[in-house]
Amino acid sequence: MLGTRLLLVDDDPGVLFTLEAVLRNHDYNVTSASNVSEAIHAIAHREFDILVTDLNIGEPGDGFTVVSALRRLQPNAVALIITGFPAFDNALQAIRQQVDDYLVKPVPPLDLVSTIERLRNTRTRHMPLPAKRASTILREDFTAMQGYVLRRMREYARTIRRTDLDDAALVDHLPGLLEELCNRVDENRTHTSEVAKMKSVAHGLLRRQQNLTPTFILNEASYIRDAVLQLIHQHLLNVDMSYLLVDLATINESLDAQLNIAMETMINGEIAA
Repeated sequence: MLGTRLLLVDDDPGVLFTLEAVLRNHDYNVTSASNVSEAIHAIAHREFDILVTDLNIGEPGDGFTVVSALRRLQPNAVALIITGFPAFDNALQAIRQQVDDYLVKPVPPLDLVSTIERLRNTRTRHMPLPAKRASTILREDFTAMQGYVLRRMREYARTIRRTDLDDAALVDHLPGLLEELCNRVDENRTHTSEVAKMKSVAHGLLRRQQNLTPTFILNEASYIRDAVLQLIHQHLLNVDMSYLLVDLATINESLDAQLNIAMETMINGEIAA
């Protein structure tokens, strides 16, 4: 086992120190990283047999960013995720072809060692998933995005005692909004299309007719942003990282533009210019 190269990633100094000592005591050649940038730098400059990473390194789901880098550069390495959320099982199963296994915190050190040894003996080559733009991911998983937004909107409608709003009234604008978000990404477009403007106007007028407040539109825009980020995180292993920041910026700009039109129309009660 001497010389087995292992990358250990965790943003908790105490956990990092403890696990590093245990693994070195079992003759692993350990490199430690406390954040995503350190981990990716290590992967780019050194070869590893095993990656052990916390799921949440600073931000939720950051561990997948590290796994994604490993899979693209070192597909033969073993990848082990440590998570504090047992309910995460379903999401992890969806990307099982890229993560060899996971452990739930708290992880007894000897259990970690035995799991690593088992995975070393049964490792398989993982081919990187095809890289996709954010727009492709949103289109392919629109149903999940709409479901998330609808749940949040139902909860909010109940808090303001508007149980008269049915599901269609809550999310009927989403298909058109998503179409504009994705088209702007695909076309590298900086302006809002005329069709999207008219749909945003119609949405603002609808919310006004429903006697809702501007806060309602602000909240639904926030839920849409959350849904987008959730989908990206769930598919992080096959996101095209070279475009991700640009794509997210474009999505935000498009959402802001449509939100402003809907808000202006709702407040003024007329078609926004």
